[in-house]
Amino acid sequence: MSLETVFMMLGWGLLGSILVTALCTSGSPKGDRRAREWINTTISVLSLIVLAWTAKSIVDQVTEMKKVYPVIQNQSKAMASQVNSYVETERGRIFLLPTVPPRTSDKDPKPKFLYTLNNTGRTGVVVTGLLSECDVSPRVISIIPSYGEKKPDPAGSFLAAGTSMPNQPGHECVPSQPLTDDDYAGLAAKTKIILFKGFVLYQDVLGETWKKHFGMWGYGDGGFYAVTGADAYNTEEKIEAGPSPTAVQQ
Repeated sequence: MSLETVFMMLGWGLLGSILVTALCTSGSPKGDRRAREWINTTISVLSLIVLAWTAKSIVDQVTEMKKVYPVIQNQSKAMASQVNSYVETERGRIFLLPTVPPRTSDKDPKPKFLYTLNNTGRTGVVVTGLLSECDVSPRVISIIPSYGEKKPDPAGSFLAAGTSMPNQPGHECVPSQPLTDDDYAGLAAKTKIILFKGFVLYQDVLGETWKKHFGMWGYGDGGFYAVTGADAYNTEEKIEAGPSPTAVQQ
């Protein structure tokens, strides 16, 4: 027999006793007083019993919750891990590769470096901004890149999974200072390099905004090599949740 059934039977029994006592003592002042006292005592006892039963029910619920909480917590962690794994596997990934700059002369003071954006991920992305710098510098490369006062160029180009796209006309990378004869002499002697660096802002199909840094160097002859030993030039970080790629295109 359940505890709830026992309490129910006890309550009905006490209620019956109260009614019987009230009927048997009706018409007698002393009997009425004793009946009222007995009724008050019975109600107090019933209240204590109900409070005890309520407290026990609460303790039982808390005990059961403690038992299932670790299971629920593990399930939540497993689901979050699966979601993160899906995002990392399926989302788009952008890489940028510079190409040979077209020159107006052998020593063009303002060469325009072209580049190609590649989406090596499994889903499409929308490129929302791009910053690139390509200045001549000594061969010693700082561990952490700096981008001066330049701001990212706005963009809104969709790039499907597994495809590439050349830079848009007018968005080539141009050195901030004209190249001099000394710069070209240093590049030819390989005492100077062209440091091609920057980052790409893009949104994936889930509306997450990512910032992909890139860093490469070369001697101006068309060959570029990835910056090694300085991970900050090739990191990728999540910026914030943004509108859907479809909304950006519109």
